[in-house]
Amino acid sequence: MRADANSTFWCPKCNEFGDFKKTKEYLNFAPVTIFSIERFKGNQKLQDSVVYPVKDLKLLDDIYDLYAVINHQGASAKNAGHYSAHCLHENGEWYDFKD
Repeated sequence: MRADANSTFWCPKCNEFGDFKKTKEYLNFAPVTIFSIERFKGNQKLQDSVVYPVKDLKLLDDIYDLYAVINHQGASAKNAGHYSAHCLHENGEWYDFKD
């Protein structure tokens, strides 16, 4: 909770104001793991690029290969947009799917 728009965040556990960063910690991942990357701040779509390896993504002690990506094109996911997917077939070819 913020006291006002220019202040730092209130921590009820610490009982004080301070600057905090939201983090997540994982103990393990499933053999097939899905990541959803939030690309919006309110109704505004972020324009930052997301870079990830297609092969040999190391997470903890496991190594993963990418085999599908879902993309959203448009200004806002809440009101409008177009979705497409890129999927890796077992023959090694990438295929595009559009709604």
